[in-house]
Amino acid sequence: MGPAVEEFERNFAQLCGVKYAIGVSNGTDAIFLALKVLGIGEGNEVITAPNTFLATVGAIVQTGALPRLVDVANDYNIDPEKIEAAINE
Repeated sequence: MGPAVEEFERNFAQLCGVKYAIGVSNGTDAIFLALKVLGIGEGNEVITAPNTFLATVGAIVQTGALPRLVDVANDYNIDPEKIEAAINE
C-alpha cells in the first residue's frame, strides 16, 4: 500500500486504457477477484485445464464454484474442441 502502489495503479490503468486499476497481493487474489466480479460463486462451474497452476483451482473453489477440468491439446493449452462437452446447465 502507499504512494508506490497508487502510482503503479494509475500507470497501469493508463497503460490499459481504463479509468482504474487495483493492485492485489498475488495472482490467486487476482483470479479470485476476477471470478467474483463476473458473479461466479456457489452453484457455478468454471472450466479450466488440468495442467493449470494450483492457485487457479484454489481460487475457483474459494468462490464456492466447482472446477471442471478439460484436457489439453498437443500444444498443452486447453483443447477448445472439448470445452462444449464440459458445459452444464
